[in-house]
Amino acid sequence: AKALDSEEGIAFVVHHPQVTGNTIEEQLQSTTMTQVAAQVSRKRQATSNFYLYTGDDIKPFLGVEEARSSRPFVSKVEDHAAPLVWSPEKEEDVHSPALLKWLDANNFPLVTELGPHNFNKMGKAGRRLAMGIVDGEDEAMIATIKTDLAAYAANGPKAIVDQYYFGWLDGKKWGKFITQFDVEAGALPQILVLHVPSREYWQNTDYKTVQSFLEAIDNGEIKVQDHASHRGFVGKMHKLEYWFFRHMPWSLIGLIVFAILMVVFVVPAADELRPPYPRQDVQAAQAQEEREKEESKKEK
Repeated sequence: AKALDSEEGIAFVVHHPQVTGNTIEEQLQSTTMTQVAAQVSRKRQATSNFYLYTGDDIKPFLGVEEARSSRPFVSKVEDHAAPLVWSPEKEEDVHSPALLKWLDANNFPLVTELGPHNFNKMGKAGRRLAMGIVDGEDEAMIATIKTDLAAYAANGPKAIVDQYYFGWLDGKKWGKFITQFDVEAGALPQILVLHVPSREYWQNTDYKTVQSFLEAIDNGEIKVQDHASHRGFVGKMHKLEYWFFRHMPWSLIGLIVFAILMVVFVVPAADELRPPYPRQDVQAAQAQEEREKEESKKEK
């Protein structure tokens, strides 16, 4: 649709079959749904694009189930994604707070590039971020991860999908940032899940697809990690442990070589380990010598 001219490529279309009036203002005031949509559009005019549709062909704006209904609706429309519809069954449920809540939770593309312009906004919107970490200069890698993210975001189990926003991040450009979460810029692509407010995250290189990764989180196979616990000495030890297992078996071979060198160059030889205890015969000889000296002094 031509309406998709917002920065994020999404728009919100409001429709009511009983809209009346000759001007746009008259039409917006003619029904509860259009009144509420007008109020919300004014509150979110800086971040959302609203359009009033008064035509008869509403199928492009509806999902499979909603297409069978004649209720008024607000539809989120996005290129290459199924519509997402807000359409309360009861008119008393059509009010500004309810539409605002729905809008703020869904005012993001199905999959988007993450960066300084939207990371905090998405991260603090109430869901976890499911991110594909990629080499931003590798177009094939980006295309593959975007396809994987979009497929699961559109078709995955609703109970899981509704916990996440989906996006991809240039791991080369933001290398310092991703190392906080055990992701190395030289080992891409990877999937990382982050809950921004709590700084909790989920990371595991054994799971290569979005589906396997998120379902492993859901069934407890991938455990949550706390970024706060990665500070100070404990954090350094955690990173050392991660690095060690990440580079097996070479890290183990290096550790064995280091241990051998320590034994060769640092541990003293066997004769150097003997305690410096004097022998009894030496002690007796030293005592005899002392006595002879004393006797010699007396004679003088």
